[in-house]
Amino acid sequence: EAIYREGLVRFNKRDYSEALKSFQELKANFPDNPPYTLWAELKVGDCHFLKKEYVEAIAAYEEFKKIHPTHEEMPYVQYQIGMSYFNQMLTLDRDQTFTKKALSSFEYLITNYPPSLFTEKAKEKIGICKKRLAAHEFYIGNFYYKQERFQAAASRFEGLLEKFPKEPGEDETLY
Repeated sequence: EAIYREGLVRFNKRDYSEALKSFQELKANFPDNPPYTLWAELKVGDCHFLKKEYVEAIAAYEEFKKIHPTHEEMPYVQYQIGMSYFNQMLTLDRDQTFTKKALSSFEYLITNYPPSLFTEKAKEKIGICKKRLAAHEFYIGNFYYKQERFQAAASRFEGLLEKFPKEPGEDETLY
């Protein structure tokens, strides 16, 4: 309990590096000490997330999901996984792997968990992800069009209309 409280004090003071050390120490030295070990597992992911160490945060949250699949905090954990991908999204002229993974995580949250604050937030993020993916497809199609590779451009634009019907910019895509 003392180690957890020490970590929580540091966490609340935004000293995430030191808080992380406390939570990891608790996990390592007292693996079977609920509820503190469980809370520490969650806080490890939170510390990484707030330090913008998104790959480590995803790993910590995924580990929590694997160990505690029915825990009441699962909607939060799934949302944080999605946000870790979301915060790594690149501009529309770059690879959209993180955008696709964020979208997938948010859709998984909405599909598998009851309505909550996190599912509502996820719906907003889904809209942003879809717009980003549609803009990316349009960007590539437009690139091909400017290169006078009309078949490739048409293929991209048709795919865009199929994947993202009724998106803003549909008129421009049709044109």
